[in-house]
Amino acid sequence: MRIAVPVWDELVSPVLDTAQVLRIYEVDNGKILSKKDFSCVGSDATLPEIAVEKADILICGALSLEIEEKLISQGLKVHPWAMGECDTIIEHYLRGQIRCCEYTMPGCRYGKRRGCSRRRRDSSK
Repeated sequence: MRIAVPVWDELVSPVLDTAQVLRIYEVDNGKILSKKDFSCVGSDATLPEIAVEKADILICGALSLEIEEKLISQGLKVHPWAMGECDTIIEHYLRGQIRCCEYTMPGCRYGKRRGCSRRRRDSSK
């Protein structure tokens, strides 16, 4: 399985739409095998395009509804509103704990924030 995370200073980038680095984690049997960073700076590809091409799952912070719907329609499982240190987020995802309050962006607790309720926060469900 390949998991993509937009990165800013080793943290999940707060906004996917403006992130410049995407980290791809190769995972097998609940363990991180490798990770590689891809930059969209100086590239014709955008981070969402790189994610669709190189990953099965995207864990990110905030993102526009338009980009989220496009990624889902292209077969990517999207888990938005995550925050924290990238490796820690991946480890919690692998244990099924990605939606812990501690790793969810403030103000977006399962539709309690105005506007969040119209989004599909977890496209794998």
